[in-house]
Amino acid sequence: MARSKKSKSGSSTPKSTTSTNSNGLDVSPTTPSVPSPVKTDPNGIYEVVDLPGRGKGMLASRDIKASQGEIILKEEPLLQLPPGLEENHVRTRQYLKDKVSTLTADQRAEYMALWYEPETPKQDVLRAIFMANSYSTHDSMAVFPKAARMNHGCAGASNVAYSWRQGERRFYLHALRDVPKGEELLSAYLDPKMTRSERQKILKDKYQFDCQCASCTLPKDLSLKSDERLSTINGLFQRLMGWNVNLVSGKQVVEIVNKIWAIAEEENLASQFGELAGLGAMVAAAHADQKATAEWSQLAAKWLRISLGKDVINAKNSERWSQQPTTHPAFGRKYKMM
Repeated sequence: MARSKKSKSGSSTPKSTTSTNSNGLDVSPTTPSVPSPVKTDPNGIYEVVDLPGRGKGMLASRDIKASQGEIILKEEPLLQLPPGLEENHVRTRQYLKDKVSTLTADQRAEYMALWYEPETPKQDVLRAIFMANSYSTHDSMAVFPKAARMNHGCAGASNVAYSWRQGERRFYLHALRDVPKGEELLSAYLDPKMTRSERQKILKDKYQFDCQCASCTLPKDLSLKSDERLSTINGLFQRLMGWNVNLVSGKQVVEIVNKIWAIAEEENLASQFGELAGLGAMVAAAHADQKATAEWSQLAAKWLRISLGKDVINAKNSERWSQQPTTHPAFGRKYKMM
């Protein structure tokens, strides 16, 4: 998975504002020398608030309906690194110093108000802020100050999904399920198929917090069952690789996809549904099954509209294939795709 944004805190259960606050993780606050203002979205969809003991977070200002594919946030990068530069600490530090000097006073204040490890040496602060708050942007990384206020929730606990549209050079945020007013908006930074121990290790090693989201705080027996389901999903995805080399038939692929779908529903991995349905449509199309291609494409269109937006090209293509399955680029091309 591409590197993703790091938060100033772990998340809590997203079911209500009260439970989110009561289960939050105590972490180091935003650097006191740089005040971090509380802001409200001008469109009235979310607000950034102080969460006791956790820094800041984004709450829904009103009910958000996932089925409407509403854009919660659309943001251009404030700062973006050239591809590969983040691996060179010295060059990154100088690049950010030069770029920050060109920002307006308000932009600089907004950037400097973002979280970073308080013990960071002064010369590394600009880079620390960037690395702690950046998102993957195709072949690079960028900071989006508004999006940076969003906290983490592992896949089963997250309620929003973000995406980067390379053609527009914008960050988009959509709801994965209906979000009631007052609920915290949480996105998953990691591969949703990771087990709890895998997630916890990466979040601690790379992002310096112990996640307290609903998925990570399940009772031990339920957590073990969840890990078993996630491990099963990973194994099934590995089996899918055999399709291109004729180790798995098209019929078996559809059976595997259905199994993954059922387990993903148990784990609340809604962010995976669009891609999974798209895979089902591709396999059905490759085997020239018009009915199955149309059905899977319709399902893909539905979930891509939810997670990526109704205007995204993938959703539009899937909708077209649901009505005209023979126009799918994979239609009847199984052996040419190997």
